[in-house]
Amino acid sequence: MAQEPPAFVRKAENPLLDIIQNTIKAIPEAENILIDLVDSLITESVSTSRLKEEVPYVLESDQFKAWVSSNFGDIKPITSFYGYTVKCGEDSCAYFFTKNYIFKFLGGRSAGKEFTIAQSVQGRLKLVPIVKTVEFEFTGSGDNFMCVVMKKVDEQAAQLNESVRTAASMVSDVMYTLQSKVEENPEIPINYIRKRLTVKYIMKDYVESPFNRGVNYESVEKAVTDLMNTIRVVYKKSGYLVGADLASARNVGLTKSDKVMIFDYGRPDKHPPMALATKRPEDNYVEIPEKMPR
Repeated sequence: MAQEPPAFVRKAENPLLDIIQNTIKAIPEAENILIDLVDSLITESVSTSRLKEEVPYVLESDQFKAWVSSNFGDIKPITSFYGYTVKCGEDSCAYFFTKNYIFKFLGGRSAGKEFTIAQSVQGRLKLVPIVKTVEFEFTGSGDNFMCVVMKKVDEQAAQLNESVRTAASMVSDVMYTLQSKVEENPEIPINYIRKRLTVKYIMKDYVESPFNRGVNYESVEKAVTDLMNTIRVVYKKSGYLVGADLASARNVGLTKSDKVMIFDYGRPDKHPPMALATKRPEDNYVEIPEKMPR
């Protein structure tokens, strides 16, 4: 009896073909998403460029120098042959000062949200590296610059610490899901949120898998505890949920005593019921009469 030739793989059993066809169907939607993304990046890039151009006028004003001196003593911006030592992200620029201070000037679409969060938790140095928040305003033009003053944490150490990386990714997964739920249903009860902002809830998905092999459970739990303590305080004081962008220890640093701290509060989602129950922090303004010639 002649052997039958091998059968062709049916369409439903060919995952590559399915992926190609689904991608073709999704091209119009993907194009719209890409256009929105480009528009967003252009906006954020313009904001960052404005910060780099305008903030030096603030730093060089007598009012800024007087405010810094009265609040932090004899600290100065770090400079080099190229000018101020500054690191800009998508929507903020961080200027580095002596004695491990960082003045982070905010821009972009989420600047107001991040500033509100920073106002709510400033001074809680056992949880966050935020020392003080302030707005510098040119009285002539009305331009204002939101600034978060921080103490420097060791970002690189967090990236190299496997326990912190594991903990941050676990927290990020839970917070991404939770923040997405709040986006879909802003009126989710406060108790629903609180039950998920616990170390126990985060750690329930921890398993001794090959992915976590060699990662000490207690060390991961300690890092999760540090992160969730901060996230709970941010939620309670500001009504915002943060943490969806912490995967692989992004936006996470370590203090000299190995305390895990979040130093960036991007991608915040407001939970209206909790936001209504919070007290808005007082604004701290410093007026600068005019832009100084440079």
